[in-house]
Amino acid sequence: ERRVIENYELTDRQVIVYLGNVSRERPVALDYRLTAQCPIRAQAPPSVAYAYSHPETRSLAAPVEIVVTKGRR
Repeated sequence: ERRVIENYELTDRQVIVYLGNVSRERPVALDYRLTAQCPIRAQAPPSVAYAYSHPETRSLAAPVEIVVTKGRR
Protein backbone atom coordinates (compact mmCIF):
# COMPACT_ATOMS: atom_id res chain seq x y z
CA GLU A 1 0.00 0.00 0.00
CA ARG A 2 2.73 2.49 0.98
CA ARG A 3 5.25 0.92 -1.41
CA VAL A 4 8.09 1.10 1.08
CA ILE A 5 10.00 -1.85 -0.46
CA GLU A 6 12.23 -0.23 -3.05
CA ASN A 7 14.20 -3.35 -3.97
CA TYR A 8 15.16 -6.79 -2.67
CA GLU A 9 17.87 -9.39 -3.21
CA LEU A 10 17.73 -13.16 -2.70
CA THR A 11 20.85 -15.12 -1.81
CA ASP A 12 21.28 -18.75 -0.78
CA ARG A 13 20.87 -17.82 2.87
CA GLN A 14 19.37 -14.32 2.99
CA VAL A 15 16.63 -12.03 1.84
CA ILE A 16 17.90 -8.45 1.73
CA VAL A 17 15.10 -5.87 1.66
CA TYR A 18 15.68 -2.20 0.81
CA LEU A 19 13.04 0.05 2.36
CA GLY A 20 12.27 3.70 1.63
CA ASN A 21 10.13 6.27 3.42
CA VAL A 22 10.68 4.75 6.87
CA SER A 23 10.40 6.90 9.98
CA ARG A 24 9.79 6.47 13.68
CA GLU A 25 6.36 8.04 13.27
CA ARG A 26 5.28 5.46 10.64
CA PRO A 27 6.70 2.03 11.52
CA VAL A 28 6.75 -0.69 8.87
CA ALA A 29 5.57 -4.27 9.42
CA LEU A 30 6.54 -6.93 6.88
CA ASP A 31 4.26 -9.95 6.63
CA TYR A 32 5.54 -12.88 4.59
CA ARG A 33 5.15 -16.64 4.26
CA LEU A 34 7.74 -19.31 3.62
CA THR A 35 7.27 -22.86 2.34
CA ALA A 36 9.39 -25.49 4.07
CA GLN A 37 11.11 -28.18 2.01
CA CYS A 38 11.82 -30.42 5.00
CA PRO A 39 11.34 -30.51 8.80
CA ILE A 40 13.99 -28.57 10.73
CA ARG A 41 14.84 -26.95 14.06
CA ALA A 42 17.23 -24.02 13.65
CA GLN A 43 18.18 -20.66 15.03
CA ALA A 44 17.97 -17.70 12.69
CA PRO A 45 20.82 -15.20 12.99
CA PRO A 46 20.28 -11.69 14.32
CA SER A 47 18.61 -9.23 11.93
CA VAL A 48 19.93 -5.75 11.38
CA ALA A 49 18.27 -2.66 9.93
CA TYR A 50 20.16 0.51 9.06
CA ALA A 51 20.01 3.58 6.88
CA TYR A 52 21.95 2.86 3.67
CA SER A 53 23.45 6.36 3.76
CA HIS A 54 24.21 6.14 7.51
CA PRO A 55 25.11 2.53 8.41
CA GLU A 56 26.20 3.62 11.89
CA THR A 57 22.52 4.30 12.69
CA ARG A 58 21.19 0.79 13.14
CA SER A 59 18.81 -1.44 15.01
CA LEU A 60 19.42 -5.10 15.85
CA ALA A 61 16.86 -7.84 16.48
CA ALA A 62 17.87 -10.90 18.51
CA PRO A 63 18.11 -14.37 16.95
CA VAL A 64 14.95 -16.47 16.96
CA GLU A 65 14.39 -20.22 17.01
CA ILE A 66 12.54 -21.67 14.02
CA VAL A 67 10.79 -25.05 14.23
CA VAL A 68 9.26 -26.64 11.13
CA THR A 69 7.39 -29.89 11.71
CA LYS A 70 6.24 -30.67 8.16
CA GLY A 71 7.96 -30.22 4.85
CA ARG A 72 6.49 -29.63 1.41
CA ARG A 73 4.87 -32.64 -0.23
